[in-house]
Amino acid sequence: MTNGGRLLKRGDTYDIECWRTSHRLRVGQSILRGLGLEPTWPEHAEDCMNHPNNRFNRIHGYSYPCLGDCPHRLDPPATWPEWATDEMFDLAYRLADETQTERGNWHQRQINEERREREARAREEKVS
Repeated sequence: MTNGGRLLKRGDTYDIECWRTSHRLRVGQSILRGLGLEPTWPEHAEDCMNHPNNRFNRIHGYSYPCLGDCPHRLDPPATWPEWATDEMFDLAYRLADETQTERGNWHQRQINEERREREARAREEKVS
């Protein structure tokens, strides 16, 4: 598996070291979601402070750790449908990467064209 495919399969949507990877992960997740692949995570334990039933007992802005036998305590990876293969995650990330790279190239070409036009106008004004 590629690193991008592995991150997608793990359910990551954010890479602290690279905003480009983060964006590609989000695009890859939307590609998978469009194909009907939705990840699932286990619910918090009833006595865990992060369980939805305990939301009114929490202090705003405080990050409560999962304690005891909460399934989220060990940060479990996402669970995907059985028919999802490693190749699908690799291809989704690769498509996201190719899409964002080509989009960036197109925008850069537009910027370069505008810069050349500005410089040509500036040279013409300078000559005249």
